Amino acid sequence: MDWQSDKRDPATLWFSLSSRAAEHEQGKEWHIAALLWKEAAQYAKTHLNNEWANLRGDFCTLRANRLPKYNE
Repeated sequence: MDWQSDKRDPATLWFSLSSRAAEHEQGKEWHIAALLWKEAAQYAKTHLNNEWANLRGDFCTLRANRLPKYNE
């Protein structure tokens, strides 16, 4: 398998997206983390990974919605 086809492998995509989401959580960038977790859930091969990614996405969405609104 060459490196380009490896980048399209669902397991590789899931790992990459979930790693990036976790990094954004550490930086308290909740909106971005939520989007990345929800996208990672689409590539999960197992039910547990899918459920975990969806739950993390929901958690990050809740945290993002608790942030003060600066445009009001």
